[in-house]
Amino acid sequence: MERKSIARCVGKLAGLCLLAGALVAGLLFPATATLGALSNTLSDQVKSTLAQMLNTDPPLMTTVTDKDGTAIAYLYDQYRVRTPPDKISPHMKDALFAIEDRRFYDHNGVDWFATLRAAARNNASGSVEQGASTLTQQYVKNYLVHVLARTDKNAQRAAQEQSITRKLREARIAVGLEVALSKDEILARYLDLVPFGSTIFGVAAASQAYFDTTPDKLTVPQAAMLAGMVNSPTALDPEARPDKAVERRNLVIDAMVIDGKLSKEEAEAHKDAPLGLSEPVRTLQTGCVGAGPSYGFFCSFLVEYLTESGFNLEELKIGGYRLETTLDPKITEHAKKAVEAQAPKNTPGVANTMAVVRPGKDAHEVVALVANRDYGLKKEEFQTQFDLPSGVENKFGTGSVYKVFTAAAALEKGIGIDTVIPSPNSYTSK
Repeated sequence: MERKSIARCVGKLAGLCLLAGALVAGLLFPATATLGALSNTLSDQVKSTLAQMLNTDPPLMTTVTDKDGTAIAYLYDQYRVRTPPDKISPHMKDALFAIEDRRFYDHNGVDWFATLRAAARNNASGSVEQGASTLTQQYVKNYLVHVLARTDKNAQRAAQEQSITRKLREARIAVGLEVALSKDEILARYLDLVPFGSTIFGVAAASQAYFDTTPDKLTVPQAAMLAGMVNSPTALDPEARPDKAVERRNLVIDAMVIDGKLSKEEAEAHKDAPLGLSEPVRTLQTGCVGAGPSYGFFCSFLVEYLTESGFNLEELKIGGYRLETTLDPKITEHAKKAVEAQAPKNTPGVANTMAVVRPGKDAHEVVALVANRDYGLKKEEFQTQFDLPSGVENKFGTGSVYKVFTAAAALEKGIGIDTVIPSPNSYTSK
């Protein structure tokens, strides 16, 4: 029995030595290695992924504005706001390093000490009890899942499978990133990318949604809660599971004490603080419904116009564009009041609409599109998403509008206002 036990230990030790040898042989590149030297070592797949990560932004939110530059709507799949490295609170950085990667500024993308320690513990238990991924490795994994495989469930599963092959691939990409980018660039990219629950991605969006603040103003308890969430944003959702969120937050605060970032007295005071979430936790509503009852029809017309011009909705949701429109808030307000005065929004079976276009020599700007019905999803409140002012069924002829121009031309020709002009049913030009 004793010999079998010794044999098992020797076997495990040999396995760890082989693993360590494979990792070191496959990943230990000199800190001064160039991208050119590195590219000779990496596989084509790894090089391709590395190039995409260096040159392709994550999905970014598109903002629609009125003529004055005020935002009226947002289009996105992932609610994300880019944040420069110098606009991130030191508390956020300290909290993240304490709980996720204490040796961030010391390793080259892979933490060998943590990797071997975790491998030994997991090998001894026969299960995955401890992880060892650095922030750089986590960034790689999150990029694969939330950017490259964003719309492909099978690819997402492959990017998260528990396998040596995936781990080695992530590690090699991480080493490549460390050669190409500075530590602060990697940290900023990581904090822009990672999910914080629901459609919230990145620390800026999370700061706004949970605390109605910006990343540079995060307090210690706020930063600790967010840093704790990156481990499992759904399981640690502070709205759905506040007790779990507090427990994890306090664990992060204790880790900050170990790192020397907080005293024990400071930590205890921070741990006694409530979560202090915004009530309610809120994100910027995506789509034209978020534009509100008066601007929704204009937003919908804009999206339709852009898609007919060659854009697709997917591109608009991830491109991070700023769409500056011709919508005039004051004219829209007056037009909305006018159509509702003629036909209140709760009038059954009646839709009164108005489109206001500013004439011009080189452009004809659409400044308002309104209806007596509000734009929205609540049918019980007489809301609709049907394009009442601009839909196909509503594209009537200009009718009597042209009479003004005809009358003006007649007056210029000296024809009096009392003159009767014959208007036959048919007319053949000469």
